[in-house]
Amino acid sequence: MPTKAEIARDARIAERKKEAEKKDKELKEKTEKLRKRLEGEASLLLTKPARVNMLNYGVIVEVVNVVQAKLAQDAGFTAICPFDNPVPLSSNKNRNPLTSDPRVMRDMMNSVVIPVMAKVRIGHIVEALMAEKLGANIIDESDYVGQDNATYMEKKKFKVPFMCTVVKLEDCLLRIEEGATMLRTKEVMGQNFSNTLSTIRAIFAELKKLKEATNKDTLKAELVNKFQNKQVMEPILDKAIADQKLPVPFFGCGWVCTPNDVAMLRKLGCGAIISNIAFRADNPRRRLKALVQASKDYNKADKMVEWSIGTSERPPAA
Repeated sequence: MPTKAEIARDARIAERKKEAEKKDKELKEKTEKLRKRLEGEASLLLTKPARVNMLNYGVIVEVVNVVQAKLAQDAGFTAICPFDNPVPLSSNKNRNPLTSDPRVMRDMMNSVVIPVMAKVRIGHIVEALMAEKLGANIIDESDYVGQDNATYMEKKKFKVPFMCTVVKLEDCLLRIEEGATMLRTKEVMGQNFSNTLSTIRAIFAELKKLKEATNKDTLKAELVNKFQNKQVMEPILDKAIADQKLPVPFFGCGWVCTPNDVAMLRKLGCGAIISNIAFRADNPRRRLKALVQASKDYNKADKMVEWSIGTSERPPAA
């Protein structure tokens, strides 16, 4: 039988061991928090091309709060795109893409280490400067509010890479001339994923026409004449025609919320911007993971069957 002194000694040893384990756990938590913060800061120091390469063929998801941002990061998304006050996608009203409240942006950037994309209105340089100051990794100069004749801002002077919406090849080239380093299709209320595919295919069809049409030289000249810097843009257009693809990453956006949609976009050589309605699925964690995995397994039919089980139906829009 142990003596009282031995029992007391063992209790002290156990208490010290418990305290040491607690301190070790706290140190690991602090170290992990510091690592995440440094990773986030390092991503801001990357050059524009490096940041763009991080997102090429990736999957970005719209989020409205920190909880969704963390779910997206855990699922393996390439980036998140915060936005305010989403309305039901069944509505005919346009969504307002105003830059999220600075507090919301800061909270999200402090909660995740993956890139954060800030929405700004077309030509709204103040919102773009605010987004850059907040530390956004990408700026999305959106076109949700029917500004068909809006004047886009000059983007080359910003350190942050820009993404812009496009509907035809001419848009793509003009946005690139302004300094956009990523492009995406335009999300229109009342339309569906087939409209997204139609836009992408129409742009690629224009490139094919410029390569194969009998009057291709005339068509090309008409495009080149719309550029301000013809000497820079003509070689870019020539390369796009030769490669039969856009010279910058291209993302499909608009009702993208199933693994099959993501796989289809990857088949076309595009990344995907996932609608926020993915979070309305019965099992959002399963849905988000399947969306990310579909971008990797899009060429594997057996894997796509696996990821589509229970996730092939669109979540309710409202």
